[in-house]
This record gives sequence, C-alpha cells and structure tokens, in this order.
Amino acid sequence: MSDARSGHLTAAATGIVWPLSQRQSRHPSGSHTRTDLDDRFALTSDLARLVWAHKLWWVVPLLLALVVLGVLLVLEATPVGPLLYPVF
Repeated sequence: MSDARSGHLTAAATGIVWPLSQRQSRHPSGSHTRTDLDDRFALTSDLARLVWAHKLWWVVPLLLALVVLGVLLVLEATPVGPLLYPVF
C-alpha cells in the first residue's frame, strides 16, 4: 500500500515547507557553529558549484554587479550614506 493511500503523506507530496529552525541540518550533530555557518553560505556555495560545473562564466559579472549594488545599498543606511549619494 502506498504512503498516499495509507494516509501518510510526505512533506514533498503535500508541498509543506518547514521553517529553517525545524529542518534537519545537512550535517550530523557536532559543531553547531560550523553547521550554522555552512547553512548560511549554502546558497552561495551551491551557486558557485553551478557556475563551475556548467561553465557559466558569463554569469560571474552579473553576480559581481549584484554584490556591488547590494553592498552600496547596505552602506546607504550607514553614516557613509551621504558620501554615496552622488554615486546614485
């Protein structure tokens, strides 16, 4: 009897997305500091692996431009902001 027929649906089948705090880590319990750091940079490392594996070198300048714009937007909220207004 399949899981759907027995009433036990998986999270993937129901489309439920669990909050990050309730998800299981990709790493066994050990150093939580390293695990938290790995989880925070998972998107960045996955994107770097994608670019490297599929030879998507044309994406690198776009990503760098997005990073520079993100840094400028963050700096706008700091005391350095008035010095950046002429840039925009």
